[in-house]
Amino acid sequence: MSTTRIPFDAIQFHAEITNPRDELKDIPDLIASLKSVGLQVPLTVKQDPKNDNVFYLVVGFRRHEAIRRIRESDPNAFKTVEVKKFKGSFAEAQVLNITENIQRSELTPMEICKSVEILMNLGYKQKDVAEKIGKSQTWVSNAMQFRRQATPQLQEAVRTGDIPYGFARDLATLPDSEQRDKVKGLKKPSAIPRDEVEGRPRQNKVVDPEVRKTVRESSGRVIRPSTAEVRHEVMRIGQDNKGSSDEFERGILIALEWTLGERKTLRRPDR
Repeated sequence: MSTTRIPFDAIQFHAEITNPRDELKDIPDLIASLKSVGLQVPLTVKQDPKNDNVFYLVVGFRRHEAIRRIRESDPNAFKTVEVKKFKGSFAEAQVLNITENIQRSELTPMEICKSVEILMNLGYKQKDVAEKIGKSQTWVSNAMQFRRQATPQLQEAVRTGDIPYGFARDLATLPDSEQRDKVKGLKKPSAIPRDEVEGRPRQNKVVDPEVRKTVRESSGRVIRPSTAEVRHEVMRIGQDNKGSSDEFERGILIALEWTLGERKTLRRPDR
């Protein structure tokens, strides 16, 4: 795509080009960067087929918002901006917007689910969507099922990070009333660790035992202990036994067995 400069005010939004992100993050930092070094990456726009003076934003929603805020206080700033002109259809522009965001790893699991829904509504098959977003066809199928079955409360809990998508996907198979009850019980800050379903590292925090029990009963999943939990319990055993090397070694073995799922509890039989 060739680049050119156009008036910033000529850029508008189009209903057929939806930004899948729920919110535009880190705008203040981006504003500071734009004021310091200017616009380093051009916006991508599509020219109105009926009006050469109107352009629709395709890629660069955060940059556009940051510039808009700058111009509120300084109308002389960024009167014109560098852009790339996209020649494809509006549907192709939507696909470009989504793939650009996903390639930058900027989308949350809920935003990817939303992207899947947008692409499916454009007529793409699950296999095609999977290829475009870099997920398996099964992942795409599960995402669509989640969007259909999950209550607004459950989807909001995933969006805010209170409940990991992997667990929420299982909860979505429950009746709506049960979903709402489970959301109330599970929405505890940092109570549930992120797991491999989301492709994120496990949070290094101790999980509330009641939350662990609730997740197991509601979804059938077993939350494995985090490194912090294992370390905490090993140190506790060592301190309880005043540093006895034999007891400390035994505590490590118990913790490792628990980590591997070979024990149901960290407590020793004699405690």
